[in-house]
Amino acid sequence: YDEIYVKEKIFSIEVCNSLQSAIENNKLSVLYQPKIRIPDKKIVSAEILLRFDDLILGSVPPATFIPIAERSGQISKIGAWVLDKAVLFLKQNTPCSNEKFSLSVNVSALQLNDRNFLDIAKSYAESLGDAIDFIELEITESSFLNDIDESVLILNELKSFGYRISLDDFGTGYSSFFHLSRIPLDIIKIDRSLIFNIDNSPSLRSLVRNIIRMAKDLNIEVVAEGIETENQLRILEDLGCQYIQGYIFSKPVSDKELIDMIKLQPFKQRMHDSNK
Repeated sequence: YDEIYVKEKIFSIEVCNSLQSAIENNKLSVLYQPKIRIPDKKIVSAEILLRFDDLILGSVPPATFIPIAERSGQISKIGAWVLDKAVLFLKQNTPCSNEKFSLSVNVSALQLNDRNFLDIAKSYAESLGDAIDFIELEITESSFLNDIDESVLILNELKSFGYRISLDDFGTGYSSFFHLSRIPLDIIKIDRSLIFNIDNSPSLRSLVRNIIRMAKDLNIEVVAEGIETENQLRILEDLGCQYIQGYIFSKPVSDKELIDMIKLQPFKQRMHDSNK
């Protein structure tokens, strides 16, 4: 166990050092996961996904480098960099769509409690003006479990800047339902773990149906993540879900690919062909 611990510690240090270099030299990258409106099969949004590829370490998954970035204090700089990417994309490419198009950015618990991040978020909101509601800030339930009252204050402050707030991985946290009415949410994203076996599980279908109904009663949009099959799509449509993300439509793509996809809408045939 000591040997494993030492190896993990050394790897963490290597990732931390390489990540610092990537931040300083602008070597991080992003991809975009399209969000689709089911009724007309149009892209209405995209989630920005951070990627870290190192010459020595190779491709380091977010599940590995994000916790390291949080422990080392690098997450605030990374978060500001991703937010900058979102603002730049919207300023340069919003005209490629003939309707409102938004981007979602993941925000960690540490970022929410960082005054510097809030100041940066306010600055970007001022630079975008009314278009700031084209940016969605995605949080997870772990972001507010320690102090929900303080978290609600912070999220209300972000909403006062004009941002929309999205709750990611909904349905996996034990207290999600309790907190739903307290947090100033615009969107909830149903976790892929509830979708994976939805076509074989009546209990999962019932759970997802109730989530969708509850969200609609609270005037909250619902996005289902991890959609991979036509059957999953059909079930979600029958349950009243309006938005999806998943490989049935598209893998994460570059900014240029996303722009081309937006220009070629709608994608009814593309979605049908994706399982062939």
